[in-house]
Amino acid sequence: MTTLNPGRLGDALRASACGIHPLEAGTSLLIDCGNWLHRTDFTSRFITTGTSISDGVTLLASTDWEAAVTALHSGELPASGGERRMLLLASSIAGGTLVSLNDALPGIDRRNASLAVRAVAHAAGLPDPHPKNGQTGMKRLVQRSLPAMRDAPRLAAPTAPPCRDHQQPARAHRRSTDERLARRSPGP
Repeated sequence: MTTLNPGRLGDALRASACGIHPLEAGTSLLIDCGNWLHRTDFTSRFITTGTSISDGVTLLASTDWEAAVTALHSGELPASGGERRMLLLASSIAGGTLVSLNDALPGIDRRNASLAVRAVAHAAGLPDPHPKNGQTGMKRLVQRSLPAMRDAPRLAAPTAPPCRDHQQPARAHRRSTDERLARRSPGP
């Protein structure tokens, strides 16, 4: 049974995951979403702690992702919709459990969506897409790839109309993108 406070437990989970990008990412997602480590029904059943054998001092912890997801699906681990989605995403990234993104992503709030994007980027070994001041991130990575994109053939516009709520921004964005590309490319 795990009886550590959530802060120490988070540190122990991160110490165990250190060096394995998907495990670091999923574990951080579980910790950063902010609710699972405060629930004793989760920590006592699905998190195991121990001491590092290399130094005998460092506290380590691991999550039984499969058992947690099985309990979640069978109703043994009650959770709100947001808690459920974040546990499924974290488990998929860290433990490789299968999750339908079509079911898990719709309905998460902006904060959790940002945490999920950060976790996916970290799992892939990419820089933080939401860097703190002074750090480089995904924006710079994307900007570097844009010159190659300008020479790529243009794809036809989709035939299905966009949602009503998004029609005007999509048109404005498409127009501004076309104008930017026209300014960059040499004339005939």
